[in-house]
Amino acid sequence: MSLPMARCYLGTETPYYYTPESEIEAPSGYHAVYISHLSRHGSRYVTSSKGAQELYKVLSEAYKQNELTQEGKQLRRQIRRFMALSQGKYGLLTPFGVQEQKGIAKRMYAHYPTVFGKQVHAVSTYVTRAKQSMDAFIKELSHYIGRKPITTYVNGEVDPLLRFFDLNEAYIQYKEKGKWKAELATFTKREDVSTPFMAKFIKESYGLTPTKALDLATTLYSIYANTYNMQVDLGLGQYFDECTLKYYWENENLKNYLEKGPSNMGQDLPTNIAFALLRDFIDKSDAALQSGDVSADLRFAHAETIIPFASLLDLLTWGRQTDQLNTVSKFWKDECIAPMAANIQWIFYKGEENQPILVKMLYNEKAIPFPTGSNERPYYRWEDVKDFYEQILQGINIPNTPSVVEQVKFYTAN
Repeated sequence: MSLPMARCYLGTETPYYYTPESEIEAPSGYHAVYISHLSRHGSRYVTSSKGAQELYKVLSEAYKQNELTQEGKQLRRQIRRFMALSQGKYGLLTPFGVQEQKGIAKRMYAHYPTVFGKQVHAVSTYVTRAKQSMDAFIKELSHYIGRKPITTYVNGEVDPLLRFFDLNEAYIQYKEKGKWKAELATFTKREDVSTPFMAKFIKESYGLTPTKALDLATTLYSIYANTYNMQVDLGLGQYFDECTLKYYWENENLKNYLEKGPSNMGQDLPTNIAFALLRDFIDKSDAALQSGDVSADLRFAHAETIIPFASLLDLLTWGRQTDQLNTVSKFWKDECIAPMAANIQWIFYKGEENQPILVKMLYNEKAIPFPTGSNERPYYRWEDVKDFYEQILQGINIPNTPSVVEQVKFYTAN
């Protein structure tokens, strides 16, 4: 299913597409020895039938009352087909999602073959789509590394490393009742796009309120975006022009920024709760580099994992804070930070004896800078990178308890 325009405004529903780019070779004498990796699950079906069912219910009620336009009758058929295609698959990987993960695994081996030949450790959250992503990745990787040992593990529901967002008590309260919700509601009312948009389908005499029109139109936008993950064209694109798509994307983008990202309203809570994952990246990297027994640590999780982590790492502009919410979409784009199968890779390199260990970061398989100095970008001294992130961890008021579960659970903003 080809993308219809350069900017599709699909947000976190954006499928993962890889575009090759030239790679800057490592300094002379260096070779890749280890990879620390985090991935969002691949493209999936919608996680719940609730939105589509509600939209179909309203369309059906209007149909019975002769309140649908011709386009509305067509939309009702399209939503019915969408529901049929999604039936029994809610939240699971689509076939395209499997291919996304396989492609990343194949390229990882092709680009860094010197890494492999030792143990590979892989872990996913307990959610099925994350497990499916891990399985697809490992299955592809095993084609190239043969019988080399691969250990896979699925975390339980209490998961401080990859599902900190539903463990931390303060964050759960913030997500459900935070002041950001009122700010987001105000932002969505900057103009009434939804009333005329839904009037394409449901006659004005039916009496949709502006709030209900916004809810239904947002659902339709989400369904349209998800068809890209399903790789099916239901014809929903005909209803959206670029301005309309941009409006609904900006709403969802701001929601992700306020709820999961670095916004001032969260007082760094949504991002700092990823501290245990950062600690895990540092400690597992050090252990692997010291032992020489591990090729890669692979983690498979969610957008709610990777968005806070990218902000905590202070990558590019993704940790930027502002009170001017109408400017967020100019520097913070969820489609870049957390498309389907979004991934972070730290590639470690060793040279001759006594030479410093180097590390390069790939974000969605593109080299990006660490927020530290380097004379040989994109290669950075590991000790410099580690010191930078150790200082970030020291600045977080982590609860004084030996249990990482309790640390994450009871952490509160400074």
